[in-house]
Amino acid sequence: MDIKEQSHKQYDLPEAKASQKHYTTPDGYLDGLAQQIMAALPEQEVRPAQRVGWWVKAKPIIYLAASFVGLYYGFKAVNSFTPEARVEQVAQQVADAGVQTEDDYWLYLQDYSESLGELEFEPTLEGELD
Repeated sequence: MDIKEQSHKQYDLPEAKASQKHYTTPDGYLDGLAQQIMAALPEQEVRPAQRVGWWVKAKPIIYLAASFVGLYYGFKAVNSFTPEARVEQVAQQVADAGVQTEDDYWLYLQDYSESLGELEFEPTLEGELD
């Protein structure tokens, strides 16, 4: 028998009436079923509801506020490492050091490098590079 013949073969299925008897419950089965189930359950004492304290109610709000504060300062810390923020910090340090001319700036950089323990560097003029 080839596949084409198998696909067209009629199977002997039961009639609709005969098939429906498999999907019915016995007579009177659902009558009093709820009472039988309730009678089979063990008795439990009913406890009154417990009062919820203020801390249990306030805890989620406090945690949410703390997470927002943490996110704010986290983003602020990450943004402080950007090049623009670093330039602003250096500019503020230079202004605080009283640097007004280019020579003062080179002296400030030399002092700063010495304070870090780095090697001394000599400022070069742009014309000397050629």
